[in-house]
Amino acid sequence: MSIDRLTALFRHVQFSVTSEQSADQPRMPVLRVAQVNGGITVSYFKQPEMETKAQCEIALDFGGNKNPLLNGLPEQLQATLGEADAAFPIAQLVLRETANARCGTPVVLDRLFEILLIMLLRSAIEQGQELPGLLAGLADDHLKYALVAVHERPGANWSTEQLADLCHLSRTSFYQRFQKRLGSTPMQYVRSWRMA
Repeated sequence: MSIDRLTALFRHVQFSVTSEQSADQPRMPVLRVAQVNGGITVSYFKQPEMETKAQCEIALDFGGNKNPLLNGLPEQLQATLGEADAAFPIAQLVLRETANARCGTPVVLDRLFEILLIMLLRSAIEQGQELPGLLAGLADDHLKYALVAVHERPGANWSTEQLADLCHLSRTSFYQRFQKRLGSTPMQYVRSWRMA
């Protein structure tokens, strides 16, 4: 059975992209695109260095520190794309739009950077990288079922037993695995998702 681990997450979590960052505010996470050795590197930084500013960079505004997607992302994610990668033409378009600003370029870049973030997360999950937090849970072949269910129906009256059943795990195995991968108990996660 195929399960979509990102759609429910992005339906319920709001973020926007912006090229403007105020010097007197804490730095927002950024997504950067750079051409390297015939490929293109897409990088996400939760806490970018102040003095670093890439040519193709956009800030991601998650609306504050309580956003569950922001809290679930690692400090850094990176993928190097080759011509065979599905995201390669999108990254190329980002580079072209940045180099050659035209009417509507800011709006086009906003949409392209949103797509690149989703594709970067998809790649990390599919490769099963050692990821902390939410992405580790989404990459887990068992826990993904519970997480998607909670993301799709945050208001449901979930119990640890119900979530364990969705994952085809015993309550104890589920609880331990969840806590190890996500760093919280299942019910803490459900409560924090509802509040967010």
